[in-house]
Amino acid sequence: MNTPHSRANVVFFYGLSVLAALCCANWATSFMYDYNVLVTRLEPPIVEKLGQLPVMYSHNRRDAALLSLTADINVSGVFNWNTKQVFVYIQADVRTVNGAVFRTVVWDQVVNRTDSKAISLRNAEAEYPVLMLDTRDTLAGAEIALSVAWDVMPVSGGLRRIKGPASDMVSGGFVPRKPCFSLARCNKLLPAGKTADPRALLASLSSDGTGAGGSQRQDKGAGAAAASSDELSALALRTSAMGVFEDTKVMLLELWHPMTQSPACYVIPAVAVFCLLLQLGTEALARPMYLKRPGYTSEKANTSTEDAAVRVVGLVFAVYAATNSTVILATTSPANWTQFYLYEPRAESLMHVASGFFLWDLYSCLTSAWGGFFTAHAAVSLFVFAASLRPFLHHIGCVFLMYEASTVFMHLRHFAMELNWSATIPGVYDALSIAFATMFFIARILIGLPISVYWWWHMIAYIMRGEAHSVPVYVGYLFANAVITGLNIMWFSKIVSLVSRAIGRAMKGTKTAGSLLSPDALGVDEKTA
Repeated sequence: MNTPHSRANVVFFYGLSVLAALCCANWATSFMYDYNVLVTRLEPPIVEKLGQLPVMYSHNRRDAALLSLTADINVSGVFNWNTKQVFVYIQADVRTVNGAVFRTVVWDQVVNRTDSKAISLRNAEAEYPVLMLDTRDTLAGAEIALSVAWDVMPVSGGLRRIKGPASDMVSGGFVPRKPCFSLARCNKLLPAGKTADPRALLASLSSDGTGAGGSQRQDKGAGAAAASSDELSALALRTSAMGVFEDTKVMLLELWHPMTQSPACYVIPAVAVFCLLLQLGTEALARPMYLKRPGYTSEKANTSTEDAAVRVVGLVFAVYAATNSTVILATTSPANWTQFYLYEPRAESLMHVASGFFLWDLYSCLTSAWGGFFTAHAAVSLFVFAASLRPFLHHIGCVFLMYEASTVFMHLRHFAMELNWSATIPGVYDALSIAFATMFFIARILIGLPISVYWWWHMIAYIMRGEAHSVPVYVGYLFANAVITGLNIMWFSKIVSLVSRAIGRAMKGTKTAGSLLSPDALGVDEKTA
C-alpha cells in the first residue's frame, strides 16, 4: 500500500492539485487590475503611397495604400503578476467613396515582460499595406481612421482582447493610379464629381505609378501640359495597344501566380496527387476482380480497371463538390450570387480542390487517350477554376459546380451496370438511370442554361463598361462556358434520344431481359463532366 510508487503518485498529484489551485487564485486576483493601455498620442494616418501591388502578388488592378503612423503607446499598466506578454496592434478602419467599410491591421508588436513598455512611432512606415479586396472599388478618396487594440496573454486564465481609442477619420485623397489605359477607365476610378485630365493622364502614364509626388512627376507633368491634341490622340492609340498587351500578359499570370501562392501552392498539387493515388489504389484492387471474370482478357481487364478507377475518383470529387457548393449557396444571400468580385473563403477553398482535381483529370486524359471531348472539358475546367483562385466568380463557380450532382448518379449507375444490376436488380438500376437523367436536366439544363445566359449578359456588360479586370480572362471564361454548355446540350440530346427509344420499345411491348433501360440507354460517355 505504501510502496514508493504509490507515495510518488500521491506527492505528484497533490502538487498538481496545489498548482491548479494557485493558478485559479492567480487568475481570480487578476480581475482587480486595470488592463487599459495608455495611448497618449495617436495621430490620423498619412497616406504615403496609393498604388497597386505587382500582378504576381495580387489581383490585377487591386489598390494598395501604404500609411505612415505617429503614436505614443505605453503598456506598462497592463503588466501584473498574471501577465505573460501583450500583443499590441494598430488597425485601420477604411470607408471608401462607394460606401464600403472594412478593417485591417497595419502595424503590430509583441511586448514581453523584459521588453520596454513604451512604444513611440514617428512617421513610421506601416508594416502592412491597406489592401482593397474588391477590384471594382478603389482606395482613392477613401477615409481612414486608426485605433489601437491589444491582446493580453496571461500566465493563467483566458486571453483578454481590448480596443483602445480611435483617431479622427482622415481623407486619403486622390492619387493617380497606374495603369489607366483610357480616360473612361480612369474616370471610373475617381471619386464622384472628379474627372481625369488628359494631360495628367499622360503624366501618370509616364511616371513610376506609385502615386507618390516628386520632381520627376512634376517635370513630366510640365511636359505633358504642352502636349497637343494630336499627341493626346496618338497617346490614346498607344495606350490602348499597351492595354491589350498587358491584359494578355495578365491572363497568363492570372493562372500561374495564384497557384504559386499559399494555400493554393500546396492544396492544388496535394489534391492532384491524392486523386492519382486514389486512382492507382483502386486499380490495384479492381484489376484482380476483372481478371477473374469469364471472357475477360488481360487487355479488356486493364481497360475496365482504368475506367473504374477514374470513375471512383470522379465520384468522390462529385460528392464533395456538389455537397459543398450547395451548402455555400444555401448559407449565402442570393444577392451575393451575382457579385462577380465578392470574396468567399469557403468557395475559394472549393476552387483549390476543383483546380487540383481537374489538373489530375487533364493528366489522365492526356496519358490515357480519353478523347478530344474529355480533354477539352478537363482543360477548360482547369482554366475556369484556376482563374477563380482570385476573388472572382466565387459564387457563380459554386453554381456551376452543382453540375456535379448529376455526375454522382452517372457513376453510381455505371457501377450498377458493372455489377449486372440491370438484369438482376432492374428496379435499382432503373432508379439510378432516371435519377441521373433527371438531375442532368435540372442541374445542367433547367438551371445551368438560364444562369449561363444571365452570366453572359453581365460579363459582356462588364467588358463594355471597361470594368473587367482583364478582358482576355473574361473572353476565356465566355469561351469556356460556351464549350461546357455545348457539351451539356450534346450529352442531353443523347440522353433524350436514347430514353425515347427505350420508351418506344416499352410501348411496343418489346420484351427485354431485366431493365427496359439497357446498359447503353443512358450511356453518355461522360467521365468527369
